[in-house]
Amino acid sequence: MKSSAAHCLVVVPEAGIRRLLVDLLAGDDVVLYATDNEREAMAWLTDGMRCDVVICPAPGTSKGPLLGRVRQTPATASLPVICVATDDDLQERAHAYDLGASEYLVRPLSAHQLRERMRHWSRRAHHPY
Repeated sequence: MKSSAAHCLVVVPEAGIRRLLVDLLAGDDVVLYATDNEREAMAWLTDGMRCDVVICPAPGTSKGPLLGRVRQTPATASLPVICVATDDDLQERAHAYDLGASEYLVRPLSAHQLRERMRHWSRRAHHPY
């Protein structure tokens, strides 16, 4: 694995979807962490775990307010968050962006699309414009 690998945290309550996202992202150029528990994810993030990008359900589909927690916590407020939704509902998309989503993707996702967006946000985390 390269030292420039992207570090990505996937936080999805549904085991099948979490596995799918991990499978789509897996590769030599990414370090993946995955959990179904938003509290555990926030503990990891605030305890100094390296993370370049968080991937989670869109706020309208999530059981918990992870996006809001990430944005309200000083240590994680600027961390890129990619929200994944089951459909392209315009109100849900607007809500996600209002809460601070960096990206809003709609399933089904291709491995190429997901990896490209994750790499994009990882690069921006280290080299802002």
